[in-house]
Amino acid sequence: MPPSARLPVIVDELDRKRSYAYGDRRLEPPIAGDEAREIVEALSGEVDEGVAARARQAAEQGFRIHCHAGCTKCCNVVVMVYRPEALRIAEYLRRPEAAEALDRFRAAYDRWKAALADVLPRLTELSVEHRDQGPYFDLIAEATARRVMCAFNHEGRCQVYPVRPLGCRDAHALDSDAYCANDHPSGARTPALQYPPLDRLTVRAARLIRAVHNSMPDTRRHEAEALCQAVALLLGVE
Repeated sequence: MPPSARLPVIVDELDRKRSYAYGDRRLEPPIAGDEAREIVEALSGEVDEGVAARARQAAEQGFRIHCHAGCTKCCNVVVMVYRPEALRIAEYLRRPEAAEALDRFRAAYDRWKAALADVLPRLTELSVEHRDQGPYFDLIAEATARRVMCAFNHEGRCQVYPVRPLGCRDAHALDSDAYCANDHPSGARTPALQYPPLDRLTVRAARLIRAVHNSMPDTRRHEAEALCQAVALLLGVE
């Protein structure tokens, strides 16, 4: 069965049995890298459609989504990814037309890594432990509070925007970015629009990506890595 024909079978199996996402079982035969990238691409398209639907609802209700090209307020969030999303970004950067974006990433990566080097190994280890997520999210918040600009951001523009992770696709703020910093002095949270269809979709997509990761060869169960680090390792930047 060619990979393209196998994908619906894979997704259906992973969707029906949650034990793949929990890491209690691995799909056989294992999921190949090209299959993982195709699954992430399809899920990203579904999430983008949901984001567009949310934006239409916002407009109908008189809200304005503030996010726009050039805004970098959420680009210092430490985004954790699994192997499938990192593979898709690495493959994108290997294309000849992305050579300039890859050079910019290489130039920015050392600065990013140096600023977060003490927390990166612990973040990955906590992602594997998985049971008590409190310390994991506390450490992400601590790392994000350092306001280290993502190494994929160049002069306010994401160099991998077409293949950015799902966690970057759903982020939004209403009316203003005034509260986008996690440690705003007022303690106020960023105003956001509730849209249950998209919320359900992102939960499902995240679960499927974790299940795909758990069923790939040579992956450790639940092992997530910081976005820039994960891609750098695949590209041999480190």
